[in-house]
Amino acid sequence: MIGPVSDFNQAFLGPESPHQCDYHTSKFVIIPAPLEATVSYGSGASMGPSAIIAASQQVEILDLETRTRPLDLGIATMSSLPRCDDPREFLDILRDTVFGIVRDGKIPITLGGEHTISLGPIEAICKHRKGKPFSILHFDAHADLRFSYQGSEYSHASVIRQILHRFPEVNVVQVGIRAVCEEEIEYIEQNPNRVKTFWAHEMKNWHIEDMLSPLLEDLYITIDVDGLDPSIMPATGTPEPGGLLYFQCLEIMRKASENRNIIGGDVNELAPLAGFHGCDLLAARLAYKLMAYSGLRRRQDGTRSL
Repeated sequence: MIGPVSDFNQAFLGPESPHQCDYHTSKFVIIPAPLEATVSYGSGASMGPSAIIAASQQVEILDLETRTRPLDLGIATMSSLPRCDDPREFLDILRDTVFGIVRDGKIPITLGGEHTISLGPIEAICKHRKGKPFSILHFDAHADLRFSYQGSEYSHASVIRQILHRFPEVNVVQVGIRAVCEEEIEYIEQNPNRVKTFWAHEMKNWHIEDMLSPLLEDLYITIDVDGLDPSIMPATGTPEPGGLLYFQCLEIMRKASENRNIIGGDVNELAPLAGFHGCDLLAARLAYKLMAYSGLRRRQDGTRSL
């Protein structure tokens, strides 16, 4: 398993506290996963994890909305996974790393890299849970439901389909989708119990309760930053007009977290742009929000979040 960093300057949130490097006492573990093997438009996703970690050093430790300090629960940052052009080889390393983390009772937060990275943590979590069902809340501009893309099943355009294909215990609610092919629409229509899609062009008719109802008790959240509108997130390889704004995304995440256990999450597809530091900071805040929201259920009813 990839080990934790020992330098505070390489840690998520920066040189603030020993909690950031102490793996054994940390509740959360950050895994930088700079995979960039199947991108099909703009490049730069491999630089996403380091940009998010650098920007996180400007994030306030206090989460104003929840009035909590997730850092106080401990946030260990793992050393970056090595760059690799073979997505399956990369995913094997990521899977084994995350499996050790969840086996230790911690919540993994993976930073991509292209969206293909989500398959690694999901494989690890499914292996650990031994068939116990859970849900994925998926923010994205694209459905990612092609069985394969450009000759590979390990593609950013097929990651959700491969998760559903390999793990029957998983169901998906996807939000903000606005670019699909016929194959994906057919799959959605034929699998209403596995995947529920909320189209961006129908946003004015969305009801959060409809998004929440298919979600099971245990929840994994994957955030492809191109699910956000490019007016606030131009730093991504496959931008699409008409996406979510920041507080829309947070409201859905928060409501989904209030009565569910967050078992992991990832933020992916940031392709940093020179001079657009706000995009890096936005991605870092989303990662910190995953941690802040993971405790909502515990604080409300006294139950554990794991």
